[in-house]
Amino acid sequence: MAMRQERLDNKLNPWLGKHKDERVKVIGLPENCHALSQGGEACMWRFRGVSGGGPYGGSYVQSWEDRVIFVYNSLGRPTDRD
Repeated sequence: MAMRQERLDNKLNPWLGKHKDERVKVIGLPENCHALSQGGEACMWRFRGVSGGGPYGGSYVQSWEDRVIFVYNSLGRPTDRD
């Protein structure tokens, strides 16, 4: 689990500090966004996949899903989650 979290962090951290429009251009539109009462919005992207394999005809298959939520300020920049 720790290795998976580290890989996910490595993929997401480069987006910190970048405008929402840049992420949309590369990743695509979020699945949904919600306006926040104090300004800005929270947007979610969902990623799904299947992984697995095995030698000599033996195999395993595991499906996965990650939901990533970025909270953007009124200027379209991601903010710290605290």
